[in-house]
Amino acid sequence: MTKLTIWTGLLGLLIGFVISAYAHGGNGFESGPLILLGLAVSALGGVGSALLIFVWGNRSHVISGMGVCFAAMLITLVVVPMVWPYPESPGPAPLNSPSSAGRK
Repeated sequence: MTKLTIWTGLLGLLIGFVISAYAHGGNGFESGPLILLGLAVSALGGVGSALLIFVWGNRSHVISGMGVCFAAMLITLVVVPMVWPYPESPGPAPLNSPSSAGRK
């Protein structure tokens, strides 16, 4: 393994953990699209890197590093919620509820 592969894998793990930690601390309605975007970007990036490596035969260190980064991000975004589940959303509330009375 090269240093580039190790660092890009760690970067993918870090990005996945940051997205997952934000989703655990925030509102599900706000952080849900971020999780979906992270999963989509990592899946498309992994498929794109795999196509570049296996179909076109471009086996450069940068392309394989990108593939490792996207794969690590995807694995992190899938495995972390299995170990640390997301909190339940309180659900929608009417605008005139007592909890929203203090907001103006």
